[in-house]
Amino acid sequence: MKNKSDHEPPRWAFRFLKWNCPDHLFEEIEGDLLQKFERDLKRSDTFDVSDAYRIRRAKRKLIWNIIRFCRPEIVMRNRSSRQSNNVVMLKNYFTVGLRSFLKRKTLSFINIIGISFGISFTLLAVLFVQDELSFDDFHKNKKLIYRVDHFSIRDDNPDFISRSTGFPQPFAPALKESVSGIDCITRFDDRVSFIQANQRQFSEKIHYVDSGFSKIFTLDFVSGNQQEALTNLNDILISDEKAIKLFGKIDVAGSVIEMDEKSFVISGVFKKFTKNSSLDCEILMRYENFPAYEKQHDDWGAWYGSVFLLLNPPGQTSALKEGLKEFSRKHFTQGNSEHQRTGLTLTPLAKIHFDVQTGSPNVSNIKYSYILGSIAIVVLLVACANYVLLSLACSMARTREIGIRKVMGATRKMVRQQFLGESLIIIGTSLPIGFLILQLALPEFNGFMGREIDLLKSSGSIWMLSVFGIVLLTGLLAGGYPAMVLSNLMPVKILKSNANGNYKTKFSGLLIV
Repeated sequence: MKNKSDHEPPRWAFRFLKWNCPDHLFEEIEGDLLQKFERDLKRSDTFDVSDAYRIRRAKRKLIWNIIRFCRPEIVMRNRSSRQSNNVVMLKNYFTVGLRSFLKRKTLSFINIIGISFGISFTLLAVLFVQDELSFDDFHKNKKLIYRVDHFSIRDDNPDFISRSTGFPQPFAPALKESVSGIDCITRFDDRVSFIQANQRQFSEKIHYVDSGFSKIFTLDFVSGNQQEALTNLNDILISDEKAIKLFGKIDVAGSVIEMDEKSFVISGVFKKFTKNSSLDCEILMRYENFPAYEKQHDDWGAWYGSVFLLLNPPGQTSALKEGLKEFSRKHFTQGNSEHQRTGLTLTPLAKIHFDVQTGSPNVSNIKYSYILGSIAIVVLLVACANYVLLSLACSMARTREIGIRKVMGATRKMVRQQFLGESLIIIGTSLPIGFLILQLALPEFNGFMGREIDLLKSSGSIWMLSVFGIVLLTGLLAGGYPAMVLSNLMPVKILKSNANGNYKTKFSGLLIV
């Protein structure tokens, strides 16, 4: 017995026809094709054929007729007609949204200000977190630079972990000579001293380093030769800002600075490190000029500044750590008691800024970034909730408009698109205002936090994705719920003066809380 569906035309063929056929012709052409299909099913031939053959033949003819209809001039006319309709609809949505925007100026102003502040604060948090994560990025060898730390652990107290960055003066030369895998190594310590420059006296912080410092860290030289920097014991390097302070100009290579009755020649001028740098040094000289160096250069009991090294070759940290263990057993006492263990460890330059345990300068707790980011998201959500509440509170004035639209043939999708379009106008206006507020607030924020964040210099995929994500999230949160609620209003209830609509007040109460 034949299935009833065998006598029905293939549905996919009519879907294909609808995709190609102009809307105003589809019903007429569909009816003609169905009538011809029925006639083909009932058609009798001069010779007997089976029912299955007649059904297959009728379906083949139907499909062939639909394919013949698919001509370029019809398809292109249909596509252009639909595109034209879409453009007209979008233009209408924008026009109606702009009229609503201008009609409710006070409400629009409140929404714009609220969302603008939400966007600006969220972008400020993004800039701050981006600046935190970009610390020391300007060093070309950042991934190969490590700081050597000394740690102490107690077996009877697992929570006790002590780390320090200070080492004796002979530590760095001995480590470079004993442990393989180290390309360059430098000591790093500072003292405040009185210097004389350009016949004037200044009190400045001097950083004492080894000759490999300029190879480990990236110094952007304004004048002088980086390859020959600090090769002589009386060489000194200064930053461009310090050169202006001491001499009133930048080109001071070859000038002399007096300190401790000794003369030092400026062999190079480099650009001052940015604020997002773990190292803050503007005057560099050889470590051999460090006070009391002659008395303590071979003393393993006097602990001073930090030690940095450049790994060579890359990826050999495991071998280096084994060498550090052997070096530690040889030169350091392995604990003051049977329960205490000490040793050496490496801290990557990328993690130094968030290393609050050692008490190093210019460090920050990563929790601050998480907290600020969370607060920014809450502020943006509050701004979106405020927009939703105001939109729902004013929806009674627009219920008849929605009812008339639906009676005239508007679907839920069209109404949702209308209100989403209005929310995009609000957000599109709020975005440049948010950028303006952010630009005005950045100088105060930089002064308070000690940063050099510049909105005009912000770029990169993370920044662009953040801006796009914030706008998209704000549009969906602020415009999505009102559009969904107002599009579900029943036209019959609306036109019977049920102005309260049918959205649930519980959700509004939740937003208020």
